[in-house]
Amino acid sequence: MKGMKGLYAKDIFRSIDGVIKADDVSKVASEVDEYVMTSEIRSGLSRIVDAWNQVDAPSNGVWIAGFFGSGKSHLLKMLSYLLGEQASNQPVTREYVEQAFEQKAAGDETIIADLKRSLHTPTRTVLFNIDAKDDKSTRERGSAMIEVFYKVYFEARGLYSKDLGVGALERDLEDRGELARFRKAYQEEAGHAWEVGRVNTVFSEALVSKALARLGHQVDQPFRSYREQLNLSAEAFAQDVASWLDRQGPHQRIAFFVDEVGQFIGDDSQLMLNLQTITEQLATHCPGRAWVFVTSQEELSGITAQMNERRSTDFSKIQGRFAIKVSLSTEEVTDVIARRLLTKSEQGASELDAMWQRLGAGFQSMFRFPEGTKKYDNYLTKDSFVAKYPFVDYQFEMFTQAMRGLSDNDLFTGRHSSVGARSLLGVCQQIAKELTDDELGTVASFDRFYDGIEAMLKSDVKDNIGRAAQDSHTQDPFTMSVLKVLLLVRYVDSFQAYPRNIAVLLRHSLDQDATDLEVRVERALRILSDQVYVQRQADGTYAYMTNEEKEVRREISQITVESRETTDLLRTDIRKYAGTSVASFVYPGTNRRMGVSLFVDGRREQAEPLVISVFTPVSSLDEEGIRHESVIRHDTLSLGLDVSSEILDDVRVFCQTEEYVKCQAGAASGLRKRIILTHKEDNEQRRRVIGEAVKDALMRASLFVDGQEVKTGTAKTPADVIELGLTRLAQKVYTRIEDAKPLAGLKDGQIASFLRDRDEATLDIDPGVDIVQNLAQECVQWVEQTRVRNGQNVFVKNAIEYYGQAPFGWDKNAVLAIVATALRLELLEALENDRPLARTELEGALRETNRQGRVLLQKKKHMDRAALADFQRFVGQFVPGESPQDGPSRVRAVEVKAAEWVKLLKGYRYDWYSFDDEVAEALDLLTPLTTTQHTEEEMLAPQIRSGFDELIEIVDEFLMPYREFVEGHEQELRDALVEADSLSFFELTEDGKQAIDELRKLAEDRRLYVRTQEIAPLVRRIDAARSALVQAQRDEVLRRIDEAVAGIRGSAEFKAASQGARLKVDAEMERLCNAVNRVSKPGHAEEIGRQLDQCVDRLYAELIESARPAERADADEVTAPVPSPMIVRLADLLPKTNGLLSTPDQVDEYIERVREQMLAAVNDGKQLRP
Repeated sequence: MKGMKGLYAKDIFRSIDGVIKADDVSKVASEVDEYVMTSEIRSGLSRIVDAWNQVDAPSNGVWIAGFFGSGKSHLLKMLSYLLGEQASNQPVTREYVEQAFEQKAAGDETIIADLKRSLHTPTRTVLFNIDAKDDKSTRERGSAMIEVFYKVYFEARGLYSKDLGVGALERDLEDRGELARFRKAYQEEAGHAWEVGRVNTVFSEALVSKALARLGHQVDQPFRSYREQLNLSAEAFAQDVASWLDRQGPHQRIAFFVDEVGQFIGDDSQLMLNLQTITEQLATHCPGRAWVFVTSQEELSGITAQMNERRSTDFSKIQGRFAIKVSLSTEEVTDVIARRLLTKSEQGASELDAMWQRLGAGFQSMFRFPEGTKKYDNYLTKDSFVAKYPFVDYQFEMFTQAMRGLSDNDLFTGRHSSVGARSLLGVCQQIAKELTDDELGTVASFDRFYDGIEAMLKSDVKDNIGRAAQDSHTQDPFTMSVLKVLLLVRYVDSFQAYPRNIAVLLRHSLDQDATDLEVRVERALRILSDQVYVQRQADGTYAYMTNEEKEVRREISQITVESRETTDLLRTDIRKYAGTSVASFVYPGTNRRMGVSLFVDGRREQAEPLVISVFTPVSSLDEEGIRHESVIRHDTLSLGLDVSSEILDDVRVFCQTEEYVKCQAGAASGLRKRIILTHKEDNEQRRRVIGEAVKDALMRASLFVDGQEVKTGTAKTPADVIELGLTRLAQKVYTRIEDAKPLAGLKDGQIASFLRDRDEATLDIDPGVDIVQNLAQECVQWVEQTRVRNGQNVFVKNAIEYYGQAPFGWDKNAVLAIVATALRLELLEALENDRPLARTELEGALRETNRQGRVLLQKKKHMDRAALADFQRFVGQFVPGESPQDGPSRVRAVEVKAAEWVKLLKGYRYDWYSFDDEVAEALDLLTPLTTTQHTEEEMLAPQIRSGFDELIEIVDEFLMPYREFVEGHEQELRDALVEADSLSFFELTEDGKQAIDELRKLAEDRRLYVRTQEIAPLVRRIDAARSALVQAQRDEVLRRIDEAVAGIRGSAEFKAASQGARLKVDAEMERLCNAVNRVSKPGHAEEIGRQLDQCVDRLYAELIESARPAERADADEVTAPVPSPMIVRLADLLPKTNGLLSTPDQVDEYIERVREQMLAAVNDGKQLRP
């Protein structure tokens, strides 16, 4: 067998219609003969025929679903000839088709019996492509479905269908049995046949009226009348069909076979409702006698679900109406193609068998897509290989998906972008023909499928491919094959167009070198990408670009990207994956945080102590060059980041696209806007891919410090890699970092432990260990050298900065621990604002950041031991109870105590007491200790030391007793003196008077502060005299109250008064008595006694008032109110006299004057009280 000639059992060049057309009757016989009944079709046919044979079938709808090339149209056509007779030319008999299907279903007795039974049901079948029957230019979209059904129904009855008004006229005449007579009458009136006149209705309408008149029907403008009155409702149509069926006989049926109804409906929910209504009305008016068979690329459930999402309309009824659903899959199509087209001759099968034995073990890997694409079972068995060769299993499904994607994205011509013009069978036959002269072992590469659909593509798509074929850069056949493949898989979601996957699609021979093929694919992809025919995506896949996409891509590629932008992006990802160490590195085992600068490809913008210098392929440095860079810069970790050229291209494209999308925001619309949005989404994916690539490159990076490579084999993450490199670098830069390692990890609160003596330490590390003491000694030397040699003071902040730099690199707390140790050992002393700090003040001075810059460190000076001992003795006496541990603490304790005494003396009242001299002397000695801050050395000066003994004496003899007087007795004395002054207005007991005199003398005594024990007894004696005075005054007032009560009770007024007035007398007197008994201060009882007379007068008036009888006045008489009685004390009426009464005449005269006064008062209405 030469090449592939003779490979097939049947002539591969024979005529096979790739597309079965509903209205083509010329090849029905061959279509019946070559029909392949797969298991899937057998199952569907069984359910259809079983339901068809039922008289009361619950459903009258059949929905056949399958995408392009699935054979759904072929099945529909076969059913139309199997289940009934066509109205027009019937190229084969129904019996012929039934017998052919019996043979195809051989072995299945059930389906054979059902097929035989179906022959006994008379049926008129109506097969049509609905899109072909639709009058697109004249009808309203809402009535499109019913118009087509009317049209094919009229055709099935032999009526005119191009004008439904004319067809309705013929229908009515036929129903009346008058159509033949009308035809004759019209021909006689017009002189030509009715078939001619009904076509040109404008000129024939008058003639039709005359012809109708000859039949006895007077109708003006019959065409217009029929068109206006035609009822295009589904109900009217179903009633019309039912009427026609009844006239044909009780068992007559009609079946509508509607091809491609799914594409006709599209996403128009109104058309779907129309189909539902028509099917329902036929079921209602023609139960079991009118059926609707339809085909669609989509499952019914999928279409209705999408429509339900877009609107609230319920399409659940149509699911029940089309209860019989047949779904044809691509797998079944593959079987059909293998059996109908690719069946091998004996010789061909034998040679393929031998080829399987030789190469079959590698077929699975040969056609496996290596990168992230759906897995296909390619050539699993020898029989599968023989049956499908020269095609590969994946091609059938992928081609179907490709066609669906191209259709959904409107790349095909035609109103509905229908892909039904070419079937998979036809494309496969074309490819098989082209391979006839090739050597056995050649396989159909996937790009060949493009040639089979090229004619269906829109012109702009074909032009794009055509331009590439004319382009000198891309015109070679292989590059064009890559471009065609990318167009085909452009919208196949399950396929990822990586170069290696594309190489599988382009394999054209079973023994082809896969590596060479992949190299050629990658080269072609670069060329196509450079010429902007395809685009490399962020994830490394490639995509065919439409003209609009190419224009946007060209605009993006023209954007200039500065090198700074690309390095900034890489730096961002390095920081993201390398962890916090790239900004601030903590040396392992310490709290030492070191600043880090990160540079990419030589850009140095800042200078932290540690530097990471990253070199990408852009720098053009190889590994030795990177190693050399680490030698030149001793503070640098040199890192070789091996990212691919594709990733670097992605970085550039990302920057370009990001800038483009930003500039175009809000400016684009329509298709361009969608393309830009797609670029934005792709760019987000590209950004993630770049990040992952940087992460992977960091794990593989080469690291060098001072020319030596850093081993990173133990690293598990990019952060681990960087940490290993920075650890090595830190050891080079900070050569003494390990010296303070025992102090690593100190917390802020632990610094105080280094200020305490060893027996008080609470740290795991004893502050007195040799390493800390040694470092403290070194610190003292540095402090002194800095002061002597450089003339600079050293503050705590300076120490932290100095030891934090190279070559030390010590943590802040480690430095503070060293300084604290030097202070504790009194090797250093600390001063703040020129004042030495006590040890108790040092913790805050060292830890508080805002004070570290003003706490001065200086070497501790040595002093005279005898003078120091004298000072320490003085401190022990002057500040008893405290034990300062160092010189500054001792000085501070003395200053604080002196300030306390001065504050006490400042409160001395020179106008109260007589010990002015003692106060002045004490202030003279104390004030110098408080007006300035002293060092311990100054405290030991003779002029201060000489006053120590005198000051201790003053403290003991004056200050201590004076403080006791002020704090314990002064207030008591001052209160007693005020009390004594208030009692001077009253007559006291003799002891009381004497006690007051003695208290005043004591207050004026110059030694009062040592006689404080005498104050309390004198205060008690004065208090006793005051209490006796108050009691005597209370007794006198109570006596007067008793006399007043007795006088009132014995009066005629009391006896005549009401009970309420009497009770009020008792209550008022009780109130006065209680008030008197509560008095505690002299004079207060006498004040109550002065109120007694006024109270008695008021009570008498109330008694008299209560005794008056109530007077009733006439209703119309207005009476004046009776005035209340006025009580006047007799004593108040006594006239004044000059001198004394010494003669009887004077007495008589005075008595007369009294009588006159009393009579005048009585005559005035007043009442007198003795």
